[in-house]
Order: sequence, then C-alpha cells, then structure tokens
Amino acid sequence: MPTPAPLVSIVIASYQHQAYVRQAVESVLAQTVRDIEVIVVDDGSTDDTPNIVESIRDDRLRLIRLAENRREHARNIGLGLARGRYVAFQNSDDEWLPEKLARQLNVLESRPELGVCFTEVQLIDQMGQPAKGTWADGIFATGETQRGANEWLRRLFFSNQFCIISALARRNLVDLVGRFRPSLVQLSDHDLWIRLASVAELWVLPEPLSRMRVDGNRNLSAPNRASATRSFLKWPTCWNTTSARH
Repeated sequence: MPTPAPLVSIVIASYQHQAYVRQAVESVLAQTVRDIEVIVVDDGSTDDTPNIVESIRDDRLRLIRLAENRREHARNIGLGLARGRYVAFQNSDDEWLPEKLARQLNVLESRPELGVCFTEVQLIDQMGQPAKGTWADGIFATGETQRGANEWLRRLFFSNQFCIISALARRNLVDLVGRFRPSLVQLSDHDLWIRLASVAELWVLPEPLSRMRVDGNRNLSAPNRASATRSFLKWPTCWNTTSARH
C-alpha cells in the first residue's frame, strides 16, 4: 500500500560540499514540521558528499546520485519525484532554522492568494558564523513592505530579489508555470520567480530563517566574469517567457 503523500517536499541539490552537507541535510530534517520528504539529488560529486548523505539515517530522506555534473537539472529531477503539496529548496552548503517551514506554512495556509512565501536570509561564513562585508550583503528582498505582483515583477526586472533556499511554493503552481529551465545556469531560479509572479502573489516573511553560506567565489552567483557573462546572455530569455503570458 503506498505511503501517504507528505505535506512538504524538500529538494536539495548537492555538489562537492562534504564539509557542509551534513549540517545542511540535518537542518532540514530538524524542522518542527515533521510531515516532510527530503530528496537529495547529488549532481556528480567526486568528493565524499553523497556518501555523507547516505550515512544519515532517516526514513524521510532519499538520495539520488547523478553520474555527471550538469548533464541533467538536479532540482528538476527532485521535483519530478516530489509528492508534497508544497515544495522547498535547499543547497548542500546552507542551513535552515528549525521553525522555517512552520512559519511559512502558517502564512500560505491562511493566504490562498500567495503562491510563494520566502524568508529573510542570514549570511554565514565557512564556520557558520554571521558574515558581513560580503558580495551578498543586501541583495535579497526583505519583508518590511508588502508588494503586489506587478511591483515584484518590476523589481525582478532589475535583479533577482530572492534566495532560493528561502522559498516555499505551492507545488501545483510550480508545475503550472514549468520547472527550472536547464539552459539558464545562472538565472534558473530568477526565471522561475518571474513566472510564478505572473500567476500568483509573492510574500517575504520578515524573519531570517534561512542561512546562506558565503564561501568566497565558490557560490555560483558570486560576482565574477563568468557569472556576469552567463547572466548577460540569458537575461532576455527570462523576460520573453513572461511577456508571452501577458
């Protein structure tokens, strides 16, 4: 007999994070919301990352190993396996505070017009301590001011406002607008927020319940020539999709 679908599916994309992956996965498993499934999709790590995940014993945890990095979109594979009513995303070097999902679910369950609830983000360093004076300071939206869908779209025109690890989305809406586009290496989450903002309202919970690790230039979105070039070349693609919907 099939097991009942969980309330929340969490997709964790992992790659070369043996120093951090245990903390990342355990911070998800330690959520006060227990009705979850955790799908870790390891994107061809050559270090001990997948073995560390495999050593964590929890019936809610599932590991998928990909043979080659970036041959497939790790998060889309996870979404294809997800069964929850809601879906969240984590990276293998970041962390959540225990109340993250509970706080977001309270918002989404009481406000059906919202498609995605984000949280504010605390930046941490390699040791898990608060990080200041980094390239990521102030780049994410806060929950101080309520904004409508059109305002979010205007803001998203200029930059990505949201940290992917802070998102909790209704899975039916993610399926409706389409999942991550593999061709958008640098902008795939930004592109998804634009498409979701075109069909539902977005909200930022004013609590720093997500902890993003800033580890020099190892972060994919860290400012450097390669990331700037990818963003410049792919930027028009994001807006072509949204324009077609209006």
